[in-house]
Amino acid sequence: MISSYRVRLMFILLISLLILFTLLLRLPSLPEPLGNDQACFAYVGTRILQGAVPYRDVWGNNPPGIFYLYSLILAVFGRTAFAVRLADLLCSVAVMIMIFVLSRRMFGEKIAFIAAFIYGLFSANYYAVGGWWANGQSESFMMLPIIGGIYCLVISKDKSDLWLFVTGVLFGLAFLIKTVAGFVFAGLLLFFGRVFGEG
Repeated sequence: MISSYRVRLMFILLISLLILFTLLLRLPSLPEPLGNDQACFAYVGTRILQGAVPYRDVWGNNPPGIFYLYSLILAVFGRTAFAVRLADLLCSVAVMIMIFVLSRRMFGEKIAFIAAFIYGLFSANYYAVGGWWANGQSESFMMLPIIGGIYCLVISKDKSDLWLFVTGVLFGLAFLIKTVAGFVFAGLLLFFGRVFGEG
C-alpha cells in the first residue's frame, strides 16, 4: 500500500515538474503577435463564428479542422492573439502528459520522463522551433489527437476493439487539422501491425 502510494506520488511529482518546466519556457511567448499562418486561421475561425462557411464564404489553403479548431479557441478564450498562444500552451502540456503516460506504459518511467522532457524542451524552446512563428501552427494542434490515437492503438491490444475505432477517429481529427497526419497513421499501422503480429 505504501509503495503504491509512493509510486503515485512520484508520478504526480514528475508530471508536475514537466508541466512547470514547459510553462516557464512558454510564458514569454504568450504576448507575442500571430504569424501569417495563425492570422489566416484566426481570420477564418472568426468568420465561422459569424456564420461563414469555409471554402464558400471565406478561403484558406488548409484542411477545415484547423479553422474550426481556431473558431473554438476564439469562442472559448476570446478573439485575441493571446487566446491562440494560451491554447497552444495548453495543448503542448496535454501532449507532454500523454507522451509521458504512453512511454511509461511501453518503456518504463525513466524513458517516459526523458521523452516528455525532450518534447517539452523542443516544443517550448523559442530558438529551437522558430519562435513566435511556430506557436499556434496546425502541427502543434494535430499532435494531441495523434498521441491520443497512438495510446488507444497500444491499449487496444489488451482491451476491446472499440479502442481501434477511437484510434481511427482521433487520427481522422488529426488529418482534418493537418493532412500529413495521414502519413503518420500509415507508418504507425505498419509498425504496430508487425509488433502485434509478432505478439
